[in-house]
Amino acid sequence: MKFLIIGCGSIGKRHINNLIKLKVGEVFVFDINKERLNEIIVIGSKIRVFNNLQNVWNERPDVVFICVPTSLHIKYAIEAVKKGCHIFIEKPLSHNLININKLIKIAKRKKRITMVGCNMRFYWAIKKIHDLLEKDVIGRVISARIETGQYLPDWRPWENY
Repeated sequence: MKFLIIGCGSIGKRHINNLIKLKVGEVFVFDINKERLNEIIVIGSKIRVFNNLQNVWNERPDVVFICVPTSLHIKYAIEAVKKGCHIFIEKPLSHNLININKLIKIAKRKKRITMVGCNMRFYWAIKKIHDLLEKDVIGRVISARIETGQYLPDWRPWENY
């Protein structure tokens, strides 16, 4: 398989490293920031970097990871599904609802898999709540408020907070 990571900031680098460790196929990286691309070259010689997105489409990636600022998620997602790629979008899906229905329509028409990264959906407690709701054990939910967080200096020790 061929994987394209669009955006190689912190989360993009994590996806790149995971794909390299898994040895799942070819890895292409696109970013407009040349300094970030230079950082990626150091990770592994099998990674091909691009600063022109049109050039990377010629490589015909199968799966695209979208790891850019939220306001750009839908733009890149639509372009990727139009090219026939499956997509994984970092959370949140977008900063607004504009063009989300367009993305869904194209993805359905092209029969492409789409996923928004939200690792809490796999957390045992969330799964349990979902199961209890599905079985109507809890009853009708009127309201819910859920908070989760992380102390960023522990999560990203290389950043100056």
